[in-house]
Amino acid sequence: MNKKVIAWVVAIVIVVVAVFAFGGGQKDDQVLRIGLIGPFSGNYASVGETFRNGALLAVEEIKAKNPDKKIELIVEDGAFDPGKSLSAYKKLKSIDHINVLIAVDTITIDSIYNDVVADGMPVINGGEQSLDPKDDNVLQIYPGNYASEVAMGQEIKKDGKQKVVMVTGNHAVFARFSKGVKEGYQGNVDEFVVNFGEQDIRTFALKIKALNPDAVALVITPDLMARFLKTFNELGMKNVSYYFDCDLQNGWESATKIASPEMFNGSKVVVVGNFNEPAFVASYTKRFGNSNILTGNVGYDAVNLLSNNYSSDNSKWMANILKSNSSGVSGKIEFDSVGVRKPEFKIGVIENGMLPK
Repeated sequence: MNKKVIAWVVAIVIVVVAVFAFGGGQKDDQVLRIGLIGPFSGNYASVGETFRNGALLAVEEIKAKNPDKKIELIVEDGAFDPGKSLSAYKKLKSIDHINVLIAVDTITIDSIYNDVVADGMPVINGGEQSLDPKDDNVLQIYPGNYASEVAMGQEIKKDGKQKVVMVTGNHAVFARFSKGVKEGYQGNVDEFVVNFGEQDIRTFALKIKALNPDAVALVITPDLMARFLKTFNELGMKNVSYYFDCDLQNGWESATKIASPEMFNGSKVVVVGNFNEPAFVASYTKRFGNSNILTGNVGYDAVNLLSNNYSSDNSKWMANILKSNSSGVSGKIEFDSVGVRKPEFKIGVIENGMLPK
C-alpha cells in the first residue's frame, strides 16, 4: 500500500473516530447527568425522600421507553445544611460532571446560588429562595409561596383581627415571607423571630400571651408551629385565632407528632394545590410500596421537564423549559417572568384533625 493510500485511510479513520467520539451533533450520544441535592434527615426528610423517589421513577421510565437514551440521576444529601449542600454541589460538579442540577430545598439553593449562577448550568429549584428571584438560570418548579403569604395577611385583615402577632424564623426566606404577610395585612403586626433550634418556647409564648392578641400567624418551620401551638394551649390562651402558612402542609406529619392533629382544629391554613395524576400515583405506589407521595410528583415533573426540553446550549435549554407551559403529574406547569412556577392555592380551615383539600 503506497503512502498516499495509507494517508487517505488514516484520514478516514480519524474522521470516523471523531464522529463517534463527539456524537456527530446527535443528542442521543449525550449523557444527561442530573445532580440532585436534598434533605434526607431532620424535619424535611420526607420532603427530600419523596422528591428523590419521584425523580428516580421518572429516570427509570425514561430509560424503559428509550433504551438508547443516556440519563443518570446522582443524589447527594445536603442535610438541610449550608455547608453540606455546598460541598455536595462541588462534588457533583467536579467529580460527577453533572450538566444540570435539581436543588430540593431553600437551604440548598441559598448556599449554592452564587456558584450555580456563575457556572451557568440549568437549575431546577424545589424550594423558595431567600432573595427575590431573578431572571437567571434558576427555575422554581414548586409553586411560589410569596403570593400565598400576602393572601394570608389579607385573610387576617378580612377576618377583622386587630391585635396580630406573627412568629417567624431567623432566616432570610422567612423574613421575606413575613414581609408578604404584612404587605397583605396592611396594619401593625408584632413580630417574634425565633431560631430554628430554639428550646425555650415557653418564654416566647408568655411574651405573646401578655400582648393579648386576637390572632397569631405562624410563618416558621412545622415543628416550631406545633411546639408553639401546644405551648399556647398549655398556657390557656383563649379567643385567639391561629393562621398557618403552607409550610405546615409540607411538614404536617412531623408537626402532628408534636401536637395532636385535633389541636389544629379551627385554625386557618394556606394549602398549595398538590394535584397527583392517578396513573402516577399507581406507578409510584407500585415502585416504592406506599402512596405517601408528598413532593414525589414535583420531583418526577422536574426530571421530565429537563429531559423533554434538552438542548446542548444551556440558554436554549432554559428557554425551552420556560416556554413549555406543560401539564405534569403535579398539574399545570407555567413559569412567570423570573422563572417561578405560578401557584394555585387556597386558605381553608383545619377540621377533624385534617388539612383542607
